[in-house]
Amino acid sequence: MISNHALFTLLNEQSDTAVDLDCPLKASNCPVRIVGSCDGLVCVATDSQVFIWNPSTRKSKRLTDMPHPPFISYGFGYDESTNDYKVAGFFGKLGTRGFEVEVKVYASRTPSWRRIEGSPHRLPSDGLGTYLNGALHWIGRSDSNGSPIVVSVDLVKETHGEGIANVDV
Repeated sequence: MISNHALFTLLNEQSDTAVDLDCPLKASNCPVRIVGSCDGLVCVATDSQVFIWNPSTRKSKRLTDMPHPPFISYGFGYDESTNDYKVAGFFGKLGTRGFEVEVKVYASRTPSWRRIEGSPHRLPSDGLGTYLNGALHWIGRSDSNGSPIVVSVDLVKETHGEGIANVDV
């Protein structure tokens, strides 16, 4: 059992020991974002590169054939049905009918990006999806009244959806 003094020391005192992690984007001149983490794996990205990285083994895998234009919003999670780690992204571009959005999912086993059919009606307003119960979730805003909605991507069915958020944001 940890004493109160040991717990206080652990939580409140600085450590002079640092561990150098071999992040695959460590030498990048671009800002690096953590897309998400799942089962000890970490998904890290710049505007043009995405890696799934295992800090414990120091191994990483670069996602191939990055779609262009770049991400608007993305997330990282696990598909239990196929035992596969996936990255989902919302991609935006200026098209013939104005601003167009596509949703794509990268499966690490294939390894490839697949476009999810249909266009989302709303975009997430925050950049990173939260993984929960086999799906990635973002908070967005309704076009009509600005109320919060949940935008989701189901990693098993590879579909996107939206619903009313019953929280104050």
